[in-house]
Amino acid sequence: MFDFYLRPICSTDAPLIAKGIMDLSHESRRMRFFGDFKQAPDHLVQSLADADGVTHIAWGALDVSGLRHRPAAAVHAFRGSVSETTVELACSVMEDYQGHGLAQVLMAAVMYDCHALGITKAVAEVMAANSKAQHLFLGLGAKIVSAGHEQRLEMDVQETLALLERPGGPDATRDMLRHVRQTALN
Repeated sequence: MFDFYLRPICSTDAPLIAKGIMDLSHESRRMRFFGDFKQAPDHLVQSLADADGVTHIAWGALDVSGLRHRPAAAVHAFRGSVSETTVELACSVMEDYQGHGLAQVLMAAVMYDCHALGITKAVAEVMAANSKAQHLFLGLGAKIVSAGHEQRLEMDVQETLALLERPGGPDATRDMLRHVRQTALN
């Protein structure tokens, strides 16, 4: 059993981000970053840690069930300027933590923040071979707008939030989403 701590990502999380990237399998790094590397590039780590909550929204989950807190998952939304209403999404869940609903809950937190900032659309670039990412995004209402080796998926922020909050989901997930929504909007 895991205990997860979910919160917005900040610049002091750079060491956790670097560890999380390198704890991914080679295949997961290739699927997520469209390539592999022996050490997490500093520019990549810094870019993922520089979440300002306005042009870069990021939420992460830590496994706090052991003595050491381990990175478990993260979802990022990037936009070029404050006036843009579309963000680019990036999501990563460590192999040990897949299947626990972390991606959906973190995606909800990011989407609530996006909605509060007037962001209406989210896009994701996913490798065609990355069936797990495709399944996640398509399950949240994404539409494939271009296919090939890399697929471009688009999501309407409000529609995604409606899907995440739909009745019939597990009570614990709904309760967690309610808490995340309140936290994200404050």
